[in-house]
Amino acid sequence: MVWRAASFVYAISAAITHTVTPASTFNGVQRELVDHYITAKDDINRGDYQTAFARTDLMRPGSTKPITVEVQFMQDALAQSPEAYQAVRGAFAMWGGALHQQTFRLAERNESPDVVILFKTDVSQNGAALGGFVNWSRRICGNVGVTNGDIQVRTIQPNGISMTIPQLRHEIAHELGHVLGLTDDERVGHVMSGLNLNDPVDTISAEDVEGLMNLRQYAFMLRQVAQNESNSRGY
Repeated sequence: MVWRAASFVYAISAAITHTVTPASTFNGVQRELVDHYITAKDDINRGDYQTAFARTDLMRPGSTKPITVEVQFMQDALAQSPEAYQAVRGAFAMWGGALHQQTFRLAERNESPDVVILFKTDVSQNGAALGGFVNWSRRICGNVGVTNGDIQVRTIQPNGISMTIPQLRHEIAHELGHVLGLTDDERVGHVMSGLNLNDPVDTISAEDVEGLMNLRQYAFMLRQVAQNESNSRGY
């Protein structure tokens, strides 16, 4: 009975490599990650299981081991380091609760981090003041997918007042959401919405991550299929 149950689950999982998933399944997810999902199915169908493994890593960063984060400060932002570290840990907790697992952790000393958060008194692009921004990269190294990010977060509001811990926490959680694969949300009051200094978000709802959770579940199933196919062929 156990073998039959396992086979039945595998049959359901394997079927996703030959079906078209509605785009609405991945609402709010960056197109890059959806493309990795589509391409991973093609990888499996042509027997390129190692690349499929790597793509599933890119689709669900932090799922097999937490993403490591190093915190840095420009000299003029050091005074707010206690508040910044508290906000970082708060943002980690927000994502841990939303994804039901520890997704981020602080990097150990001398450990090469996946993500760097740099706190500065001012963050701007093209002359416009920003709460923060992130540059992320995703690449395939053999059978492993690697996700990295460089985040900048401001510690001083444009009016010269220090950013509060709730404001910092929202901004950090927002930028980490991009690292995980989410797009900006045009609505108000969500973690991927723009930072409202008067009403920063302190929770991540199930609605906020529904598309991301779907992608991560599909990635898990694809990885199971790739592993089973690879084992059956003696790779």
